[in-house]
Amino acid sequence: RERETLLAEETARLRAEYDTRTAELLGTHEKFSSETAKREAELNDRVATARVEIENDRIKSKRQREALEKEHASAAEMLALEAEHEKSSALAAALRERDAAHADALRDRDAEHAGAMAARERDTAALHAQTLGAREDAHNSVLSELQNKHKSDLAYLKETCRSELASAVEAQAVEHER
Repeated sequence: RERETLLAEETARLRAEYDTRTAELLGTHEKFSSETAKREAELNDRVATARVEIENDRIKSKRQREALEKEHASAAEMLALEAEHEKSSALAAALRERDAAHADALRDRDAEHAGAMAARERDTAALHAQTLGAREDAHNSVLSELQNKHKSDLAYLKETCRSELASAVEAQAVEHER
């Protein structure tokens, strides 16, 4: 009877230890989930900021292109007026060269802006993919560690209970034989 009382107390102690460890594991999991959500929000903020910057750059590029087109249109009008006033072919040739250079500069500038925008979009997409991949790897690693620790703790508790039960049964058998 005394052995049964000891066995019941030990079982209760082991159950309390198991419950405590389980609560600790759940607390760690909740903390990790909270940190993951916080990191995800930070990443979303960074992505949103990058998108706003890209959109601002697009708007700026469009305004610059429109201003250059207006300048180009103005230059073309000026060329036409000067060509009418000045019948000199040398002057007309020089103005056409200037207009062509201006059009080339406009195309070059548009190409630069398009290239810069494409590079920024690629960089943003790569950063986003890299950050999400790193977050997922970290989450999987921590989750795997928690699962392995939980399995190990559970196996330990089961083995401890089995050995104590076997000891108690053996002791009971020895006591019964007396």
